[in-house]
Amino acid sequence: MNKLTMQRSACLCGLIGMLCAGTFAQTPQKTKVVVTSPTQSVVLPERVELSDLEGTPENRNKERSKPYLKELLKLRDKEGRDNALIHYTVASWAVPNDPARNHVLNSAVAMVVENGWGPQTEIIAPLLEQYQPALAEMRRGTALNYAKGIGCTNGWKTPVPNFFALKRTTQMLCVEGRYFESQKQYAKALENYLNVLTVGADCSGIENPMVGNEMAMSVQEQALKSLSGVMVNGHLGQGDLEKISARLKQIQKAMPSLRQMVEADGVYHKNGFVQLAQKVKEGVEIAQRENRDPNDVLKEIFKEDLGREETMPPATWQNLDKVGEDYDTLQKLYLQFAETPFWNRNLSAKSGGEFKQLIDALKGLHPLISVQMVDQQVIVVGYYRWLARIHAVQIEAELELLRLEKGRYLENEMFPAHFDTLAIDPFSGNPFGYSVAPNGQGYTLFSVGPSKGAGDVSVSYDSTNGSMSAGRLFFSKK
Repeated sequence: MNKLTMQRSACLCGLIGMLCAGTFAQTPQKTKVVVTSPTQSVVLPERVELSDLEGTPENRNKERSKPYLKELLKLRDKEGRDNALIHYTVASWAVPNDPARNHVLNSAVAMVVENGWGPQTEIIAPLLEQYQPALAEMRRGTALNYAKGIGCTNGWKTPVPNFFALKRTTQMLCVEGRYFESQKQYAKALENYLNVLTVGADCSGIENPMVGNEMAMSVQEQALKSLSGVMVNGHLGQGDLEKISARLKQIQKAMPSLRQMVEADGVYHKNGFVQLAQKVKEGVEIAQRENRDPNDVLKEIFKEDLGREETMPPATWQNLDKVGEDYDTLQKLYLQFAETPFWNRNLSAKSGGEFKQLIDALKGLHPLISVQMVDQQVIVVGYYRWLARIHAVQIEAELELLRLEKGRYLENEMFPAHFDTLAIDPFSGNPFGYSVAPNGQGYTLFSVGPSKGAGDVSVSYDSTNGSMSAGRLFFSKK
């Protein structure tokens, strides 16, 4: 055994010992937590104050969190109550910087979340150990059962969370859940997956920019996949299944609708455009006074607000007071799209449908609005994919309860009495596809997917191939 293998084995043995003892699953209540890694040593305070954010911290994640956390702390002091989002943000201070960006570790983490814990993934055992303080802090947040965002009325200047650290930490909760599954500790795995769903619901909201809601749905999808696996493989009893069913209903009610997401994003972008228009107006005035090319001044403004340099025609510098009013016109079209059922939408043909309506609408609007267009197709497909997933997992929970009662799955009983209303496939408006294996011990459950069933029906939809990839969303019991 070489030295590297011995080090990995020692780390894994230490990790297993701590997990079996329950150390990793505990949430410290009144103690400071210290994490030491090759790149950092972090103490997480019991209660964060504004004074903790003074100066320029060496911890990169702590420095990045300061603008957002300052606003959360002001909100906490105003309301007089703790906020889960504070704990999720503070958790980022204990996220290892360099290991989390390592390509080999990233691949191993993704493999565990997708396929489960195995000998080939022991490389991430030391990383999971380093994440324990961050995971404990996340659990402190989920236990509060209260979260409130800071809104997005400041447009593009609104502070946002450290999305990389937040998504990676929830991913590591799923990784730890997968480890618990490998040790047959299914109740602990379930708690991890439910915690991730709670984080997603807490981080979403009707006042958040779309990027925040997209992140929330993304982390929930990874937990829903893991939750589905531990559930349909028969590892949970009636009490756990009923808990899942009730919790999923709560989660879905807590998440904003597509229209609410679009409305919030409209506030975010409108204010951003209005602020940008004012800066452009001032920049042009400066250029005229100094006898400079306006685009030389505007490049700096665009880089600051949009992260890239832009050169714009002189028409962009005119009628800047109309930008807010013109964006309202575009927002009405976005809201119209948000209220259109997916099965009545036309997103695939760029020569017509909604895409053409957007192009036509832009022709009559101020040209400044075209510099920061919102990709409605990605937003819409992402929302309905999340909705299909959470509906499917609710159905799976009910099917498992039915199997415990009847001893098998029944062809005509996809929707037991536990359902308040019939869960439909949001891509078709019809019930999910459902068929039972001849022996009654397996089933196939699927959504028609974003392509509405186009192409080979046996193909599984994969969002990495494009938002409108052909294929269905499969949820299968084997």
